[in-house]
Amino acid sequence: MAAPQRLATLPRHLCPVLHLPPPLFPDGSLGPPHTERKGSQLLSSYEANTPAQVHQFPDILALGIVQLLDEADKHIGDPDAVRSCLDRARAMLRAPDVSHRKLADSRMARWQVKRVVDHVRENIDTTIRCEDLANLCRLSVSHFSKVFRQTFDTSPHAYVLEMRIEHAKRLLMETDEPLALIALACGLSDQSHFSRSFRHQTGETPRAWRRKCSRFGC
Repeated sequence: MAAPQRLATLPRHLCPVLHLPPPLFPDGSLGPPHTERKGSQLLSSYEANTPAQVHQFPDILALGIVQLLDEADKHIGDPDAVRSCLDRARAMLRAPDVSHRKLADSRMARWQVKRVVDHVRENIDTTIRCEDLANLCRLSVSHFSKVFRQTFDTSPHAYVLEMRIEHAKRLLMETDEPLALIALACGLSDQSHFSRSFRHQTGETPRAWRRKCSRFGC
């Protein structure tokens, strides 16, 4: 029951953000006399507008909020990361069946998606590691892989490879560069690797695909 106890000491400045009542003082009051009335109004409003399962703070919800607050503390210098943690915590509180909500049932925040997409686009000709993408999103590799799949409906490795092939298609259509150079420009080790990956994605070899596009358009 350590998690619910942690919620009782939630920093007061985060209470309005998460739509929670302020923590009680040791004497059981909501604060000094001049704030007692305001605190009572906040608590009444919270109780009246919060579903029963949220108000009871089941253990999994308490644990999830604590983990998100701890994560926000680690990235206090990154406003985007902190805002993402708070948004995820708020979403958990607003979930209709939060007592059964799992922490893994989440998606990447918009700023995380943008960082990943931009990084892949800007580094398409180099090695792109899952660890690098996870660091951009301020997540562990394992958690990043889970939320990435839930967001993109594919794995990070498959997504990067798909973006390499899409870049290769543009180069095949718009340039006359040899396949070996296109392979390097797309971050693939050699022409053989490029041809295998391209055929796996499209069902055709790069040479056949280029010839078809030049004759019939793409």
